[in-house]
Amino acid sequence: MKIKEISYLNSPTDLLNDCLDVFVSLEDDYCTDGLSYIVEVTTPQFLSALMKKYESDFVPPNYPYIIGSKLTDNIIKAAI
Repeated sequence: MKIKEISYLNSPTDLLNDCLDVFVSLEDDYCTDGLSYIVEVTTPQFLSALMKKYESDFVPPNYPYIIGSKLTDNIIKAAI
């Protein structure tokens, strides 16, 4: 499958310490409407901030994150 479009539900407020919901539309030969997914892209600093917020030594299991060093278009597109 090929990526048709990547868009953000919200703009990042901090490129180094934030989390984004990214809407990914795929081209599909078998489905005329294509397929769409929402993936969460975050930074290591954001995960660290979550642990501090919840006074935890670990990030609990959750749906998977894509973790990038910064929330820039180039890094997000390369990761996806």
